[in-house]
Amino acid sequence: MSPVTKPARAWLEERTERLIEMVNERGLTLGDDAARLLLTERVCAVAEKMRIGIAQAQRYLTDDAMRVLVDGLIEAVEEEAPGADLAELPRTESMSVTTFGRLIAGLSEVAQLYLCLNPADSALTVDDRTRRAMETLSLISIAGVLQAETDDDRHIPVPSALTARIARILTTAAEHTPDSELGATLRRDAIRAHH
Repeated sequence: MSPVTKPARAWLEERTERLIEMVNERGLTLGDDAARLLLTERVCAVAEKMRIGIAQAQRYLTDDAMRVLVDGLIEAVEEEAPGADLAELPRTESMSVTTFGRLIAGLSEVAQLYLCLNPADSALTVDDRTRRAMETLSLISIAGVLQAETDDDRHIPVPSALTARIARILTTAAEHTPDSELGATLRRDAIRAHH
């Protein structure tokens, strides 16, 4: 008998409905698929970190835990300025060329991860991995434009929404990689993005 790698359907549907309700109460919307994916990722991460089964990990995603999750989502949405053209936002932060280069390298690793990730190693669908890779490649492109537009050889002015998005992408990818060394590197780079 193979180990359970996904949450129980009934649990997932109930928690999905509750998560969407909690997000709606805060004035935002979250689609069913996105909510299911988020909950699946969280419960799998809890199971892995605590070295317990998926069924046991489900018990930790209580309403209180989901409120904390929703708070984090709201904060991240505000930080990332969704829908905004990152190249046009005010460049209120300054990042060293060295750090910026590391972040671009990290994003490149993330794009490769999502494009090459073995389906057996992930709960993510092919479409979701492709979407994540495309979002990552878009950030690499924007980073290149920002770097090309600066005259300073030591520092690059960047919008804070860019660093927030980069940190989120690196942190999330660290949870998706089966390579613990890559995961640790991506987490360190995410910290650099938030400097």
